[in-house]
Formats: sequence, structure tokens, C-alpha cells
Amino acid sequence: MVSEKMYELGTKKSTIRTIFGYGRKRALEVGEENIYDFSIGNPNVPAPEFVKQAIIDILNEMDPCAVHGYTVAPGNPEVREYLLEAACFWTEKYHIDGWRLDVSNEVPHDFWREFRKRVKDRNPELYILGENWDNSLPWLMGDQFDAVMNYEFAMPIWKYFRKEKEGERIYSEEQFRYAIGRLLTSYPKNVTANLFNLLESHDTERILNRAGQDVSLVKLAYLFMFIFPGTPCVYYGGEIGMGGGEHSNRQCMIWEKEKQNRELFEFISRMIELRKKYDSFCSTELQWINSENSLALKKEGAKETLYVFMQKEGKTQEYVLPEELKEKCCMECISGKMVKLGKSIRLERN
Repeated sequence: MVSEKMYELGTKKSTIRTIFGYGRKRALEVGEENIYDFSIGNPNVPAPEFVKQAIIDILNEMDPCAVHGYTVAPGNPEVREYLLEAACFWTEKYHIDGWRLDVSNEVPHDFWREFRKRVKDRNPELYILGENWDNSLPWLMGDQFDAVMNYEFAMPIWKYFRKEKEGERIYSEEQFRYAIGRLLTSYPKNVTANLFNLLESHDTERILNRAGQDVSLVKLAYLFMFIFPGTPCVYYGGEIGMGGGEHSNRQCMIWEKEKQNRELFEFISRMIELRKKYDSFCSTELQWINSENSLALKKEGAKETLYVFMQKEGKTQEYVLPEELKEKCCMECISGKMVKLGKSIRLERN
């Protein structure tokens, strides 16, 4: 018996089948020799003769130890040198500003140490960014990467600033505070200040989808990213409300303003402006303030203290202010207006 789900996967159109079909069609039009053979790797289609011959040549001509033996721990010296020289070529000839290193945690540390040494010799200001999904302190000791894509930051965001779906767990305020606190204590402050923070990427579902198309919830997620230490990253289109699941997150940019969410665009623009103006937004000094069913925190800057109060749920809540804020005059950051506080504030979300 075959489950309906598996039958559907085996019969519906897929990208691989579409590409394969297109390749066969083009081969009839322009000739087999002018088309890449997409059947390679297809378990239901015999490999072309040249693939078989290449395997025979390898077995007949190569050193048996090179064919069957393990690669030495540091990797093949010739391959390593080729990759390092390629990196130096692009760095030196085209003056590129940075390297983003895919699945970098699957490459030996000693390779990345040599990589850093060589490319930084060519351009000391070059930025090296690793794509690591887990704790990355071993790569951030000053001898390999400048930063990593901070998925450790994104994951608590995804679990808190989202709409509940069947089978998926949403973080409570306490769980979210714990996850963020654990992240802040996982790295030295100078490392935290340089991590590459993100809410979405080319490999993930868009934050608008996670939030169930709730733009107000998306704004809170961006707000938290822009007040968090590190380097905030806006994935293209996120600023104008582009959505998409994990496999539909690389659409063409929407350039027509009438199709963009301009309210979200203006909000994120304001966040960028505030972060550039006030160092409390970038500060690593974050302190939670006790609150129930909401998030409250303060951040110390050189010249100001930033207080943040977030109400995620769509209901009104009266929040008693800390003693240091009661009856004080403060600037409300979003509007830029001065406000006189009382003993409490009302948190609500439309």
C-alpha cells in the first residue's frame, strides 16, 4: 500500500522533472551535444556512456589509495591550494568587499585560518561571514570569521513573533527571554556586537509568513532586531512586505510602489534612522524588566537609556512603569515627540 502523500509526491510536477523535460525538448531542437544532460543522477535513467568511461578511467589510471582511501584530515593539498588561490584572485583583482561562506561549519578550522590570513593580506578591511546555524564561538576567536549569520538569534524570533500553527510550538515571554539571555551569554560582548542578525534569508520562510500575514507582528520582530546588538540584516523585499514559504522565498523584487507595503517600509526606515542616531540601540547592555504577557527591557547607551515595551497579543494591557520612569518626561522614539509619563502605560496592538 502506498500512502496518498507519497503517491502525490511521486506523480505531481516537480522542478527536477520540469528541467529534465525541458532539456529533452531542447536537445531535439539544438542537438544532444549542446545540452547539459540532466539525467545524470536520475535513478531511472541510465547514465551517458561518457560517465561510465570516466569511472573506468579513474579506476584504471589513478593510484588505488587515492581512489579508495580517506582524504587526509586537512583535505587534499592541491584542492586546498586551488581554493585559496581562487579566493585571493577575486579579492585582489576585483577588490570584493567580503566573502559569505556557505555551510562553513563543515570545513576544517585550519582551512579557514589560512583562508583568513591570505585574503586579509590582500584586503585587511575585507568582511568574512560564515553560514553557521548553531553556536559558532570556535569560528569567532579572531582567527577565522568576522561574523556568522546569527540563526541562533532568528530561531527565538521565529518561535515568539509568529501565529500559532498546528503542531508548532510558540514561545511564551519567559521562554523567549530565556533563549535571548542564553544567546547573550554564549559569546563575548565584542563578538555579539558583530554578529549578523536576520529574521529571514534565502534558506528560510519569510517572517511575514511566520506571522500569519500580521504586519503589526512583523513590525515587532523588526523592532527587536534593530534594538539588538549586532549587525541587522534586511533580506530583500522584507522591508516592503514580501512573503513566501521556505521554497518560495526568492521571488523577483516588487519594484512598483503601489504593490509595496509602504507603511512597513517607513517603519523599517525609521528603525534604521534611530539605530544610526542612538548608540543604545546597538548597545550590548540589555536588561529585562519584569512583565507578564508582554516584553519589557532597557538598554544603556553612552548618552541615553532606551526603554522598550512590546505587546504581542491583540488586547489592551495596563503596565505599571518602573520607579525610574514614573512621572518622567521621555522621548517616544517612533514619533520623536516628548511625552510626560504617569505611573503606568497602556499597551495595545491593533
